[in-house]
Amino acid sequence: MSWDDAVAYCAWLSEQTGERYALPSEAQWEYACRAGTTTRWSCGDDEKALGKHAWYAQNAGDKLHPVGEKQPNPWGLSDMHGNVWEWCTDWYASDYYQQLAAGSTQSVSRTRRLLRRLRQNSSGFEQTPSKNPSGPESGSHRVIRGGSWHGDADNCRSAYRYRYEPSLRHDYLGFRLSRTGPLHSYPLTLGPPEPEVSPEPIPGLRDPLKDHSEGPAMVWLPGGVFTMGQDDGSYDDEKPAHPVRVDAFSIGQYPVTFAEYDRFCEATKRKKPEDHGWGRGERPVMNVSWEDAQEYCDWLSKETGASYRFTTEAEWEYACRAGTETPWCCGDKEAPLGDYAWYDENAGGQAHPVGQKRPNAWHLYDMHGNVWEWCQDWYSGSYYKELLNELGQRSEPAPSRSTKSEAESSAAREFASDNPSGPESGSFRVIRGGSWSSDAVYCRSAYRAGRGPSRRRSNLGFRLSRTV
Repeated sequence: MSWDDAVAYCAWLSEQTGERYALPSEAQWEYACRAGTTTRWSCGDDEKALGKHAWYAQNAGDKLHPVGEKQPNPWGLSDMHGNVWEWCTDWYASDYYQQLAAGSTQSVSRTRRLLRRLRQNSSGFEQTPSKNPSGPESGSHRVIRGGSWHGDADNCRSAYRYRYEPSLRHDYLGFRLSRTGPLHSYPLTLGPPEPEVSPEPIPGLRDPLKDHSEGPAMVWLPGGVFTMGQDDGSYDDEKPAHPVRVDAFSIGQYPVTFAEYDRFCEATKRKKPEDHGWGRGERPVMNVSWEDAQEYCDWLSKETGASYRFTTEAEWEYACRAGTETPWCCGDKEAPLGDYAWYDENAGGQAHPVGQKRPNAWHLYDMHGNVWEWCQDWYSGSYYKELLNELGQRSEPAPSRSTKSEAESSAAREFASDNPSGPESGSFRVIRGGSWSSDAVYCRSAYRAGRGPSRRRSNLGFRLSRTV
């Protein structure tokens, strides 16, 4: 496996799980390998003990072996020594430790003095720990660690460092995963039971960016089952209404604003979108394509270490409805809509700062109107029918939640489509919610439309989603 192969696997796994998988840094690898020890190997200084913990030249028989057959280190990690070399994320430099200790911004004379002090005993100099070192900024080789089935014991030491070109593949090169994120985001509990999360939505959650400033406000939503679509209207692509289950996720409390998007533009040296003289700041960003918005999600994910993306169409409607089954979250009459949305009746021909209208029951603002919002899914006018045909369900209107019996409610959960993500391909991406230029009918919770992913318009923006 090359370093490039391993990184591609990490990217795929991250997309599949919604978590952030990567190769460990060199520092993380050695910390994990040592498991609190300071000896040559995690099992001590005597090579005689190594055979119980590692497949290496002395016992491997010139081949690799199934993982987990040797004893793990004190932290339960198997095969840290031997079997296959393991790629790390860092670029390799033979003098990196000296550079790190000296500090890259120090003068030559300062560096020499510091190195002299480092050579003194511990009573003459107390070294400050380096925090999460990540290797040189560039290089031609990537770090490998741990030794392999064909290396000697010295190569298997906890501290031993070696390198290869990132495109090289060999039968003694493999890798181990790292995962960034809180323990409670795993679908299991380790150690003492954690406090139960409230089933109610939680607004105002923010991830810090690299400079410690606050990211966009998010609302955590519990998962649930809802009726997606609307049968009593004249739009066939909303039919048939059908039960859908979505998992818990977080969604932007507001559409992404110019202030948030402009920061991304400045950081990435890209042109800022046009505001038509209406103002920027807390107005929803507009004139951004689906592709532009995707790049913003990727940038924000790197800034925060969390997994930001678009909502799926199902997640969007679940969030917009906030437990309702009426055309708008505020009821089945248009009259109250002006309290919740900027649309063609009250917007005066332009977008407005987010958060000025009333939120829905789940603390979400501007779900109706202001700007259309890009979703993850490809658009198909027949998707609902195709989905239900695939599931073998009847293409009949879903019963109203207010009239369901307990048995019917249970059946809805049993036959709900789980986390639908739209067609596999298409020409248009879904947009939802209507805009400042839209009639009220286009602002309904169920209304669906599609636009080409490269299209930019003054009534088109987006809202974030965050996995876990």
